[in-house]
Amino acid sequence: MLKLLSLQGLRKSLEIEYPVTLVIEERGNSIYLDLIMVDENKRRRGYGTQVMNRIVDYADRNRMYIYLTPSGDYGSNVRRLKKFYKRFSFKKTKNRMFGMVREPSKSYLSYWQ
Repeated sequence: MLKLLSLQGLRKSLEIEYPVTLVIEERGNSIYLDLIMVDENKRRRGYGTQVMNRIVDYADRNRMYIYLTPSGDYGSNVRRLKKFYKRFSFKKTKNRMFGMVREPSKSYLSYWQ
């Protein structure tokens, strides 16, 4: 499958376009999202949602899983983060290294086949 933009290219683009810091990497058919942090004075304006929509779209187009662990390390509320990620179809995982996983959208996959 042809990738039009690498994950790191997407990260750079998102960090230019939005007031966010991302720590994200690709390994095999998976994306590991270690940090998505919106600048403190720009929060609650929908930037996190817009960035997640772009990451999810990239993952779906490339048939990739996304793994992450909601954390309060940067002052976030873990319960609120879990609710946020559930909006993007993330589910709790039994994997001890990661708290949540999102599978590629099956409807998106069938659209492109």
